[in-house]
Amino acid sequence: MNVLLVEEEARSAPLVRRALRLAGVRAHLDSVFDGVEAVEFVFAMGVYSWRDPKARVDAMIVDLQSPRLSGLELVKILRFHPRTRPVPLIAIAGTPDEERIAAERFADLPVVRKPISWMDLARIFREMWREGDTRHETRAAMGSAR
Repeated sequence: MNVLLVEEEARSAPLVRRALRLAGVRAHLDSVFDGVEAVEFVFAMGVYSWRDPKARVDAMIVDLQSPRLSGLELVKILRFHPRTRPVPLIAIAGTPDEERIAAERFADLPVVRKPISWMDLARIFREMWREGDTRHETRAAMGSAR
């Protein structure tokens, strides 16, 4: 399983790795700085044109305060494109207002508040990939290592 973290703070990656392990999710974690890099990574463009355009991202964790392209705009792009629409997303909110706006625009988008708690993330991962949950096609990839 491949998970993409969209977060400018490098110290978040180890927390996400710990949460994935705690939730029992075997995953490779890639990390990009902002929403623009996320689009380039997912669609194998720009600095990530070396990637296989068919390479899959199975889940994404998106900071709503992402520079250059906001997390909300990134979520809108990902939900619009047929290839990324089924990808499970988790939002990271820095303020209560961001959390409220995300909930209003995307009712099914799980939100974690900063500072990020690996325990909260682990709980969300377990809920997203619990056995029998079929809201997203990519959840079938749960537990398969690449």
